[in-house]
Amino acid sequence: MKSKTIKESADNEAAFTAMVAGLTGEALGALRAASEGDETLSRAFAFIMDERAMSGADFARELQGDFAPEKVVNVNNPKDLENRQIELNALEDLDNEIRVLFAVDKLNEGWDVLNLFDIVRLYDTRDGKANKVGKTTMAEAQLIGRGARYFPFVAPDQPDAAREKRKYDSAMDTPLRILEELHYHCSHNPKYIQDIRNALRETGMLDDTARTVRLRLKDSFKQTDLYEWGHVWVNDRVRNPRDGVDGLSAYKIESSFIYPNLMTGRVTEASAFGGGPLTLKPSRKEPVSRDFKLAGFGRAILGFAMDANDFFHFANLRTYFPQLASASQFVTSDTYLGGAIVSVRGLPDDLDNLTARQKLDIAQYVLHQIESGVKRESVEYIGTKDFKPYPIKDRFTDKVLKQRIEGETGLS
Repeated sequence: MKSKTIKESADNEAAFTAMVAGLTGEALGALRAASEGDETLSRAFAFIMDERAMSGADFARELQGDFAPEKVVNVNNPKDLENRQIELNALEDLDNEIRVLFAVDKLNEGWDVLNLFDIVRLYDTRDGKANKVGKTTMAEAQLIGRGARYFPFVAPDQPDAAREKRKYDSAMDTPLRILEELHYHCSHNPKYIQDIRNALRETGMLDDTARTVRLRLKDSFKQTDLYEWGHVWVNDRVRNPRDGVDGLSAYKIESSFIYPNLMTGRVTEASAFGGGPLTLKPSRKEPVSRDFKLAGFGRAILGFAMDANDFFHFANLRTYFPQLASASQFVTSDTYLGGAIVSVRGLPDDLDNLTARQKLDIAQYVLHQIESGVKRESVEYIGTKDFKPYPIKDRFTDKVLKQRIEGETGLS
């Protein structure tokens, strides 16, 4: 709950507490009737009062318990802030009962929370002028950005999907999509709404190239026996165990690498304005290419290069190479770095006396090539050989999708 001043924040908190205390079933019924045009609220009321068969009075009592004064914190209040600092730093814990925060500016910087789903703007002023975003509005857009941190969860309809990745960006009619949304509430002030949209666009959070697309099956198809009684055979998607991966070759990575020209550290000076053709004095020694066994650079060099790249930490390597027994095996085995040969081009004297820094640069270059190759060829999920029948009418339905239209730019 964001207010303009500390006094207004205290007044708003008092008004909120009084409103919750006086909540009745009749008031919730009136709110439900007034929110028929709001899809999110209508769906919430339908779930709680229809599917759960909860009466208005019981719903009011549940809300009064969920938003009791002890579950509300005003971060502008030094006493509240000091006494409940631990709770404020652990809002994502399962046993944390804080439900509402009242604030002015204390949460604008240095505050990250994943389970923030609503921001309520409790004032109706704007500082934008001549289509330019004001400082206050930009700060509000940044607060929205902080609140829009993704809350990781396991989707029941996508059990194999990563917890920390968005799952329903294009599925507009999926109920679980609400877990990936942040609602910003403000009074209906068209000029301010335009200001905040401009601010969100400037910060990169608003994509105006996305369009809602409705996909509908033809009614004639829905009336066919195929649609009504037919089945489609589908297999499951499971995480790839990578049982057959026993070296770099499993990811189509060759054992030979070519390092770009070694920096000589030498400088050649020539005149570009002498009136005649530009000539450079040739070096008495021409660059040559020489092959080095990467393992020959030593365990210390390779270990340092691997430590500097999270991809080559042993725990991560094991996800791509499950048969790998140790980091030492990755360094020494011929199927991994032990068999890697790198061709380096440079002056003979430099190649004869590679410095530790040069060896480290070469090792990091090779590791980067290996990382890119593994990620490019890696398959996270594979299909099972077991297929199961599912009714066509359950698998193919009308959908509402959000898609980015290629070639379009943002709207002003």
